Amino acid sequence: KLANGAETVPVGTYGASGVCVYAMHGSVWGWGEDCGHESVQGASVEGSAWATGDDCRYHVLRGGSWNDYPRGLRAAKRVRISTGNRVNGLGFRIARDFVLGQLAERSNQPKSSPPRQVAAIIPPKVATPKSAKPAVGVYPKRYRPGDTFKDCDECPEMVVIPPGQFRMGDLSGEGGDVEKPAHDVQINYRFAVGKFEITKTQWRSVMWGSPSGLQRDSRPIDDLSWDHAKAFVGALSKKTGKN
Repeated sequence: KLANGAETVPVGTYGASGVCVYAMHGSVWGWGEDCGHESVQGASVEGSAWATGDDCRYHVLRGGSWNDYPRGLRAAKRVRISTGNRVNGLGFRIARDFVLGQLAERSNQPKSSPPRQVAAIIPPKVATPKSAKPAVGVYPKRYRPGDTFKDCDECPEMVVIPPGQFRMGDLSGEGGDVEKPAHDVQINYRFAVGKFEITKTQWRSVMWGSPSGLQRDSRPIDDLSWDHAKAFVGALSKKTGKN
């Protein structure tokens, strides 16, 4: 919040993108997994994080914030900043494995032959019916772009993103070296991303501690370092068993 009263607004205040993801630009800057390289020369062309190299003292910010000029809200805009920095307007949203994560879980399970069918002489016991519970985190067999789910009752709502491709980097000529050269990225798998930025309430539901002055509400949490964001992701992964 600034001295003139300007501040963030509750998540979902403004409209969503075509796949039901809100405020990718202009809410809070989002910490990214990519290390803060001086250009995108050598960046991944299949969607994985570029988290190696000598520049990992810095990480990338994307999306701009509510306190930025329009030029800072371009889709290609990348800012590199020290991982220990805490500045008003720095937040994050989460993403996680979807199809690949499920396949990895299945591949780790021991293979066994199907059980033999044996005729029963003694009638089986009839289990007492139990009340149905919401199938939180249980996925349907098929998805459409924009389908949502949660991994737990208090977990962030996630949106399924389909495979696709895009042009990464400065396409308008307004960007600096950190956004060049422009190149094609092809993502051949589905994944899930947070429908909203992580809110202050969600932070408190996962983390024991909290940044000073944090209140419970539905506005995006900000003033966070990269280490804060990583700590939240680690705690949430431990809680849900998801990556």
